[in-house]
Amino acid sequence: MAVRHILDYHNKSTAIYLLDPQRQGSHLLNGIWKFVDIWLYRQWFKPYETDIEYGRYVAKSVSLGWDTDTARPTLTDIAGFHTNLYQELSADILRRLPDDLLSSTKASENWQDSKDELLVAFSQRYILQPLFKAVFIVLDQTLGPTEGPLTSDDIGNIPVSLVRTGCTEGLSGRISFDTIHHDRRVLSGLGNLDGTIDSVQTTLKTAIQFIIGLEKREMAAIGMRLSLYFLDSSIDLENEARGLGWDQSIHGELPLDLPTSTWVDKSHYQEWTGAGAHYHAGLAHVAIRFLTATRRNYPLQNDWWWWDRA
Repeated sequence: MAVRHILDYHNKSTAIYLLDPQRQGSHLLNGIWKFVDIWLYRQWFKPYETDIEYGRYVAKSVSLGWDTDTARPTLTDIAGFHTNLYQELSADILRRLPDDLLSSTKASENWQDSKDELLVAFSQRYILQPLFKAVFIVLDQTLGPTEGPLTSDDIGNIPVSLVRTGCTEGLSGRISFDTIHHDRRVLSGLGNLDGTIDSVQTTLKTAIQFIIGLEKREMAAIGMRLSLYFLDSSIDLENEARGLGWDQSIHGELPLDLPTSTWVDKSHYQEWTGAGAHYHAGLAHVAIRFLTATRRNYPLQNDWWWWDRA
């Protein structure tokens, strides 16, 4: 596994597992991932508020395949896979990688020279979140809808299983499903016959809102990372901020302990702007163009798809 793939599991709040034996989820025309990715980003991301440094995101998407001559995995099977995954990622996995894989990362990250220093830098910036270990989502729908005008509920109402692993290490408190709306629809073949897996069937929207709520709880209690931004010596953040217009006499001390995405006067910049906004707009345009290939009617002039959090 490449270093970038290993790091991509870090700084995430949960995993979304797609049961996809035929690898349909990433299909260019109507694979479900493109629908979920666009919808999910807009449920979670808030301009000038959300921490997106070092791959920070609400969920890591994972497609699960299996041989057609073997049994369909149950929630118990997936929970075992998830537990093995986070235990492997927690077991100093980067230190066990060949030196050539780590050295190939140094050129792009521009960090310290020695292997030990590089590993320290990674450990300060990439955290396997306790919440990631504690809960995950299982999605069973591999293809997106293809008929009629699209609404955000087409994605938000997809049935999912939300599963607790029982791992509470590093959490500020227990995780309870008591507040979750229980959907009467049950994912076919994902039974919990032995009673060992604590799960609830609900909708994707309810599950993601539940995860975002837990994110806020953990952030308020202990934070989502262990390191401060000034630990990154590859960039002079204060100099960068001054170049962007930060005036200490007006704006005060630079909040080095907060995400750089928050260093914006939102009373002045009331709409998302700058290179990040332009880059995302380009990605959104391409994504919508691909979605249009499914012959759906997409009202590009309407904000319902991008900013619905109701």
